Order: sequence, then C-alpha cells, then structure tokens
Amino acid sequence: MLLDKRSNPVYFANYSNLHTDRTTDIKLFDRLKDCKTFMLDKFGYIIRQGSDGKNTLLNYYNDFLPSAQEQQRIKNLNNL
Repeated sequence: MLLDKRSNPVYFANYSNLHTDRTTDIKLFDRLKDCKTFMLDKFGYIIRQGSDGKNTLLNYYNDFLPSAQEQQRIKNLNNL
C-alpha cells in the first residue's frame, strides 16, 4: 500500500498476533508514537513512508524473525 501526495510521513505496522515468521496484517498510522504503542504486544515491524514515497524499515518488534520470503518483501519495500 503506497500513498501519494502527502506532506507528512505515515507509518505501517506490519504484524501478526502470533509469534510466526510472517506478518498477517497491516495497520496505517499518522504518528510514529501511536504505531509503536500498537506494536508493543505484536510480532512484526514498522515501515515509515516519507512524503517522497521512499520507505524505510524502522524496527522489528518482539523478536520477530522474518522468513526468507518476508525478508525479500521488506527489502523490496525499502527501495533497496
């Protein structure tokens, strides 16, 4: 999910409620603080999308270790 024409960054919580190697859901936040609070009891990671459309992986949560497929997806999202 990419958003266009905005002036502030947005944050995507990519998460699962279970300790697995893949995320199952995505939730969008306008504020990093809210996204971090949401992720406290989830397994996954946060992606920041800047106003220029560039994505940055910010942090993994609760010892999330992505599968090889999920790692490739993260790499692709991060414009690497």
